[in-house]
Amino acid sequence: MSFGILTGTTVVTEPLHASAATKHYSLKITSSTLNVRHGQYASVTVKGAPKSKGQISVYYKSGRSKAAGLQAKKSTSKGYITWKWKVGTRTTPGTYNVYISLGGKKITAHLHVR
Repeated sequence: MSFGILTGTTVVTEPLHASAATKHYSLKITSSTLNVRHGQYASVTVKGAPKSKGQISVYYKSGRSKAAGLQAKKSTSKGYITWKWKVGTRTTPGTYNVYISLGGKKITAHLHVR
């Protein structure tokens, strides 16, 4: 509760911390294309907290990918985000880590390049 200085009235404000009614969301992959040849497109769709910032990082032997499509995004009102990116034509076949975060949750997937 705070007291209005100019009006002399009492103003009730919402607490800044989460209430008991706050929902807890998990993070899961709902669909993916993570078994591709170099030069093809890979994709992953996740579901987690609605309207939250999501990030993805793909690490190849040469380091973190800078491919278009791997930017931070905001999830939909139902909690979905899809990322789609092109695997480079010179990417060495192998298995690579894909790190995803959304709404304070993290998950790791694996990209298999043939």
